[in-house]
Amino acid sequence: MGARVKGKALVMGVQNDGGGRRLKDTLNDANAVAQTFDDIGFDTHKLTDANAKGGKLSYTQMVETIQA
Repeated sequence: MGARVKGKALVMGVQNDGGGRRLKDTLNDANAVAQTFDDIGFDTHKLTDANAKGGKLSYTQMVETIQA
C-alpha cells in the first residue's frame, strides 16, 4: 500500500437531477469513489439525494459538510 494522504474529500452522488429523470449508477459510483478516498486516508464526506436538504445540494450544504 502507498503513502497515506491527509486531506478532505467531498463526493456527491445525485441520482435525481431535478428534471424528472433519474441518473443510473451515480450512487454506486459515488460509493466506490468515497471508499477509494477512505482507503488512501482522506477524511471523506458523501452527499447524496438521501441527505440533500430539500432534495437539492447547495453550496452552503457542501461547505457545511466538508467542515464537519
